[in-house]
Amino acid sequence: MTPEEKIRKFKEKYKAEIKKGLNEATKKAAEKTLQDVVKRTKAGLGTNGQLKALEASTIAFRRRWAAFLAEDTSPAKSNLTATGQLLEALYYRVVGNRFFVKVNSKNRDEGLGGEELVSVKVTKKKSEMKSRLTNEDVRKFVEDAGREFLALNDQEKAELEKFTASVLKESLKSILGREV
Repeated sequence: MTPEEKIRKFKEKYKAEIKKGLNEATKKAAEKTLQDVVKRTKAGLGTNGQLKALEASTIAFRRRWAAFLAEDTSPAKSNLTATGQLLEALYYRVVGNRFFVKVNSKNRDEGLGGEELVSVKVTKKKSEMKSRLTNEDVRKFVEDAGREFLALNDQEKAELEKFTASVLKESLKSILGREV
């Protein structure tokens, strides 16, 4: 039997299991990538190292509203977590053996990330701080300001490749019932 025939026979015998294993590996890689992007960004790192520093006017504004900042941030820290909504709005989508990390583009006032609207006193009435921006608007704004975060650098790509290879190897071990 030729190598091509052996491969064809193997594929026929294990087609469903291989497809399931590839789908599972893709999903695990997507989950890992999403977690890594959020962790890296909260640490103040972008795709090319440290995120671009905040402007003085932004820091001053955030100091005035420090009580409303997410717990993962401070007025001067550039880590895209002023409210926490942008990073909590990230999700992944698996298409075949590929995946994409995206931002849910719903309006930020719809409670994304489980955050309730912040109430502040305005004159003698309570009012809600509302953003007219969507999460996609905020993503575009921060990336245009030099704070790119939804990509992978070469090292992260290499780590993802190793991770995916190990997941696939475990999947093959499971399918074949032996060491690969």
